Amino acid sequence: MNNVEKLLLKYANYEFQEPAYGTSEFKNFCTKLKNAMRRDINKNFPNLEISVWTKGYFEVSGFITRKTDSAIFYFRIGDVRYNDMLKDQQLYRAARYLDDCYGGQNRYCAMGEILKMIATEHNEFIGC
Repeated sequence: MNNVEKLLLKYANYEFQEPAYGTSEFKNFCTKLKNAMRRDINKNFPNLEISVWTKGYFEVSGFITRKTDSAIFYFRIGDVRYNDMLKDQQLYRAARYLDDCYGGQNRYCAMGEILKMIATEHNEFIGC
């Protein structure tokens, strides 16, 4: 079990209180998630780096860059109030640049697998 999965287990069935944006509760979760992803990257995926991290209103998104070929991927964890992050599929997709709002084809996987998928996934924009 990786660090992201361990963190998500702690937050399984957790009910974030309204309003979460700007409160320490959701901010702490976001910090813990980012740190867990960084630990997993350092341990298992040194070719990846979190390039952009955005905390929204009950959601998290960002861009991860694969250093070996400069491939960029967007990811998004939807509203955590209604999203079982352990079981629900989370969005990721290839991107052309670090603020690409459209990107490539939407893909989905479990949050605990997202770094593995990005580390190995084909990026249709490489070489374009």
